[in-house]
Amino acid sequence: LDPLYSANEGKALFIVPTASAEKAVEILQATPYDRDAAMIGTVSGEFPGKVVLQTGMGTLRTLGILASDLLVDRF
Repeated sequence: LDPLYSANEGKALFIVPTASAEKAVEILQATPYDRDAAMIGTVSGEFPGKVVLQTGMGTLRTLGILASDLLVDRF
């Protein structure tokens, strides 16, 4: 199963202006439930209309639209 498409209850993704990102993370980390808050990416115009991830090996991967239910197709 691909963790990028699996349920991840209790998580939130905030998109904020670059100038506010560090402050937003700082505010979240100051709360008891958000100590692990982190900036995980940026929005750019480099790949219009696509979500592109950098892998642990440094390569790029396009995050595609989920075509079907991961669990239903497995059984």
